[in-house]
Amino acid sequence: MHFVTEAEFVRDYDECLSHINAYFHTRPVVVTQGQPLDVEAIIAAFDQLVDGFTCRGSGFVLDLIKKLTAVFVP
Repeated sequence: MHFVTEAEFVRDYDECLSHINAYFHTRPVVVTQGQPLDVEAIIAAFDQLVDGFTCRGSGFVLDLIKKLTAVFVP
């Protein structure tokens, strides 16, 4: 399985808010009874992706997660 997010970023530009959507996805992981889903690892992966997006000096900051999708493949 893997997860996909649609996130909204904002920045204040001359007293006007600019909005941009960004899409992030995790690497696929195998989930079994013996290997449960590591939610903390998923959160850490998304944190790294957001940090990579915002560290480029654009001034955008994460405002909200608009959508989180879990994709399962049997």
